[in-house]
Amino acid sequence: METLQLHGWFYKQLQEALISAFPTAVSLEQFVSFNLNQNLNELAGGENLSDIVYQLMESQKACGEVCIKRLVDEASQYREYNQQVQAVKKIFDKTLDKVEYSLEFDNPVDEIEDFKVKYSIEELSKNLEDPCLNYIKKDGTKIYLIGSKEALETFKMGLHLGELQEIVGYPI
Repeated sequence: METLQLHGWFYKQLQEALISAFPTAVSLEQFVSFNLNQNLNELAGGENLSDIVYQLMESQKACGEVCIKRLVDEASQYREYNQQVQAVKKIFDKTLDKVEYSLEFDNPVDEIEDFKVKYSIEELSKNLEDPCLNYIKKDGTKIYLIGSKEALETFKMGLHLGELQEIVGYPI
């Protein structure tokens, strides 16, 4: 199974959503016990709720894609009226429908430094609300990406309308 690589901005939104949905350590502990069948004290520690939620997310990330999916799904069902949790669920669901695609540039991309490509992809990921948009490789005049089908369509429309060019920073 391929590893799900989500961007930091997504985890920040997930953390904020979980804190909104479970505003006390006890409510979070009950959720983890009842819905994830785990002991929060064994998974996470910290001096405040933000630290505890962060440690919980890190333990689920270490477990893999299935655990992050379960955390998001269970929180969404348990707190079905929490708007932040539902928004995170909607964003996360994009990760379930991934495709690989390439961007073709006017000039060779081999000279573009990897950190610039990764930074541009991170910015596109935020703009398109696609937490799984990631850079795979560059070759000649192409950069290969993986992301959701929905984000790909939004990206193509944004390029057509000239809205995303400055984020990418290179003529496509």
